[in-house]
Amino acid sequence: MTTGYPDWQGSSNATGVPIANTTTFALSSANAFSAQGWISSYPSARIRAFPSGSAQGCTVTISYYIDQTLTQLVGSYQWIIPAPAGLAVIVPNLGPYVVMAATTSTVTPFSCIFQLTPQITSCASPRYVGVGNEANMLNLSVPASATTSIMLPFVVEGPGHWTLYPRDAAAKLNCVVWEVGQGGGQARKIDEIDSLAAVSNRPLWGGNQGIALFVTNTDAAAAHALDARLLLDGR
Repeated sequence: MTTGYPDWQGSSNATGVPIANTTTFALSSANAFSAQGWISSYPSARIRAFPSGSAQGCTVTISYYIDQTLTQLVGSYQWIIPAPAGLAVIVPNLGPYVVMAATTSTVTPFSCIFQLTPQITSCASPRYVGVGNEANMLNLSVPASATTSIMLPFVVEGPGHWTLYPRDAAAKLNCVVWEVGQGGGQARKIDEIDSLAAVSNRPLWGGNQGIALFVTNTDAAAAHALDARLLLDGR
């Protein structure tokens, strides 16, 4: 006789009633998002946060408390999410009461998805569930004295790598991987390869915010091209 659950696992993956479940919240600097609830019956929570647009984003914080009045903080998680990137993660719950909050520095309201769902999925640390978290440039021509960039589609933490293939040996391309802020601007440098003239493949480690590859052409007279791949699977 077959035992276990319908998907033949040893434990259930049931979810509870969502604490936050909005697909069209108009987030702005004057209109922050917040939702709270009791979550002690579940070992984890599934979180999704997706800002729309391009030059805007948000900071999402999940805070846990011992008491219902939300005065005794146990711990928290936080992610900086630049649009059009998003967040999809399962986190272990740290306390019986939880608050999901999102803020932005953008004045003009923009639509966001915010979801927080209790879940019976055991995990010892945040587990990122975004699939295909990579960015690719194929024979990308960077104009003279110009900079182009490409961002990973999901915010995750953990190991990854980046690979560069210059289309010529002119050594006129400077390539930098940056952690980016809410608006997609450069915040903290992760790795840099200047005067790219040969194939390069390096490991990297991502933090709890968006990551993008910036390529600058230092030649003021001509365009130069490359292939590039930026990949971060998370943990």
